[in-house]
Amino acid sequence: MKAIYFEKINTEQLSNYHRLDFSSTYEFKFSKKNDLKGKIGFSIRNVYNQKNHISREYTGNNNLNDPIVVVDKYSLGFTPNFLLRAYW
Repeated sequence: MKAIYFEKINTEQLSNYHRLDFSSTYEFKFSKKNDLKGKIGFSIRNVYNQKNHISREYTGNNNLNDPIVVVDKYSLGFTPNFLLRAYW
């Protein structure tokens, strides 16, 4: 009979991480004659371009001989965004 060893998965915490985001918007009127308004905006996520570890998953181990595969996921790096919105 084979002995079954259970490894301690999900017993550790991920390390803390830091991410700096920046965003700004500006509202305006297209014309003084009508009520058409607009908004423009710009934002940057992860200004420092940090590699932040956000999750860990485990797959495999369906049979006794299958290894456990660790899948680490990381956040997006430097990500700019633009916004244009119209109100009527």
